[in-house]
Amino acid sequence: MLETKEKELFWVSAYEDEGTLNYIADWSYPGEETSFFGFFKRQNTVTHDSQSLSKERARLALSLFLENKAQELKELLRKYA
Repeated sequence: MLETKEKELFWVSAYEDEGTLNYIADWSYPGEETSFFGFFKRQNTVTHDSQSLSKERARLALSLFLENKAQELKELLRKYA
């Protein structure tokens, strides 16, 4: 599944591993990125992803994206990265 909002992109796909269905999610959007130990900031594409979500967590991630709950989505994808 692929979903976009303005310049944001969110997608979820599934794969099978030893009889278990797993989900991959990726969310990217324009944002500010820091470099050189936080001394410099520049505009870039920010990406958050997870390589092993359950069906329930993949549904939650999609729901959070559609409901504009950015902070909760970041936390979910970081937790299961």
